[in-house]
Amino acid sequence: MILSSTGLAYAQSSSVNQPVWTDRPVRVDRKSQDFERVEPRAPDKTQTDAERFTLRFAPRSHLTVIDSVSFTAAGTRYRLAGLEPVASSKICRNSDGARWACGLRARASLSGQLAGQAVRCAPLGKSGDFELVECGRLGRDLGETQVRAGHAYASPDSRYAEMEAAAKAASEGIWADVGGPDDPGKGPTAN
Repeated sequence: MILSSTGLAYAQSSSVNQPVWTDRPVRVDRKSQDFERVEPRAPDKTQTDAERFTLRFAPRSHLTVIDSVSFTAAGTRYRLAGLEPVASSKICRNSDGARWACGLRARASLSGQLAGQAVRCAPLGKSGDFELVECGRLGRDLGETQVRAGHAYASPDSRYAEMEAAAKAASEGIWADVGGPDDPGKGPTAN
């Protein structure tokens, strides 16, 4: 490439010096050019996280938590995909018989994860009046964090099933409940 005194860049070609770029519009005749042509690359089929996680919620975004796996932002209701919520009204009992608001604690856990940090979400579709999303914060999957802490139920056949089994084995969150099987709020329920 040669730069002329007029500020135009010319390509070295076997035929005629042709401007590569100018500061004014120029009609280009591709048939008279003999520039090396580069074959287009095949599109990459795998999406990067930046391409998948298109929803971005800034730290100061007003997110309202509905339950342990759902929140609203700008009038849209979002639910973490592959999870079922713990009813906010669920009351658990520990081994000493003391009662604690495990449903509210599960809801507060999601609220704490959404507060103060940028959250990025990947839209996955709709379910009822919810947008299903997969969300992350600081490189951590929010759904995984909720399930591992015993603050959400894994949907049947979801990728969180093994994590739920580990939370049950460790008696985390709702899995620390020693109440009987007829306790209200036991098992996945939608609010």
